Amino acid sequence: MNNVSNTVIKIVMTLIVGMGSYYLALKITDSFNILATGAWAGLANLLLGPLYLLYFIPIMAFIFFLLWNLMDYLLIKSNIIEKEVVDNQTLKSKSIWMVAKNTFIWTSISVVTIYALLFSFFSVINKSMSSTFSKNYEKSFYTTFHTNDYNDSRILFYKSEIEESSSAYIEANNDYDIFEAFTKKEMGLKCIKTLLIEHTNSDNIYRLGNSFSQNSRNKYVQTKALIAKYKENENSFHKKHGAYRSSIIEPFSRFLKKNMPNRCEKKVPVEKMYQLFIPEYIKQREIELTSYKSIGVSNNSNYIRQKIEDLTSWIEIVRRKHHEIDNQEFTSLKK
Repeated sequence: MNNVSNTVIKIVMTLIVGMGSYYLALKITDSFNILATGAWAGLANLLLGPLYLLYFIPIMAFIFFLLWNLMDYLLIKSNIIEKEVVDNQTLKSKSIWMVAKNTFIWTSISVVTIYALLFSFFSVINKSMSSTFSKNYEKSFYTTFHTNDYNDSRILFYKSEIEESSSAYIEANNDYDIFEAFTKKEMGLKCIKTLLIEHTNSDNIYRLGNSFSQNSRNKYVQTKALIAKYKENENSFHKKHGAYRSSIIEPFSRFLKKNMPNRCEKKVPVEKMYQLFIPEYIKQREIELTSYKSIGVSNNSNYIRQKIEDLTSWIEIVRRKHHEIDNQEFTSLKK
C-alpha cells in the first residue's frame, strides 16, 4: 500500500473516532442538562461551562492527528529523516486493515484518556465544592445575619413584604404557589437592594440584601420539619425553574423599571408588581417555547422534547391560575 493510501486511511479513521467522540460529548452534556436540577442546580450550572469543553476534544484530536499524519507523509515523501523512514517494502506490506486498526486504536486511546482526565479533574472539584456548599447551606438556617434598615420606612415595608412571601413559600404545596411566592420575594428583595444603594457605598449590596432574605426565611423555619419543608419546596422550584434566576429576574426588573419606575419609592406592594408582571412572564415563556420548537432536527434530543413538554404544561398552569390583565387594569397598575 502506498504512502498516500496509508495517510488517507489514517485520516478517515481519525475522523470516524472524532465524530463518535463528538456524538458522545453531545449525549453527556444532554444528560447533564437534565440532571442539573434540584438544589444543586447552581453548582451544576457552574460546572456546565467547563463541561462544554468536551465538544472541542474530538475536534482538537482530529486536527492533531490530521497534522501528524500529513507530516508523517511529507517526511516520508521528501526523505528528510532518512533513518526513521520505513522501508518502502515494509510500507507496501502493510495491509489496509492494519493501518486502519492501528489508527483507530491510538486515536481512541488518546480521546478516551483526555475524557478520563477531564472527568477526574471536574469530579474532584465538584466533590470539594459540594461539601463546602452543603456545610454553609445547613449552617445558614441557624444563623442570624446582620442587616441594617437605616430606619428607612421603605426598606422596612419591603422587609415585611419578603417576610410574608417567605412564609407563603414555605407553606406552598404546588408548583405555581411556590413560583408565585418566590417571585414576590425576589421583587421585594430587588427593592431593598435598590434602596440600600441610597444609604451605603458598599460594593457588596448583593450580600447585604440577601441577608434580609435569609433572615426572613429563618423566621419561619424554627423546626427541622419546617426546614425540611423549605428544602423540599426549594428543590421542587429549582427542578422546574432551574434557569429562572438568569433568564427571568433581570427581565422582570427591566420590565417593572419601565412600567413602574418609582415602585420602590412609592412602596408599591409586591402583589401589585406581580399582577403587572405575570402577562409578560407568560409572553416570555411562549417565546422560549417557540424557540425550542424551531430547533428542528434537534427535536430528537430527549432534553429538547422534555423542555417542550414541560414548558407547554407550565404555560397552561399559569394561564389557568392567572387571567390576562385588561388594558384598563394595566393602566391603573402603572400609576
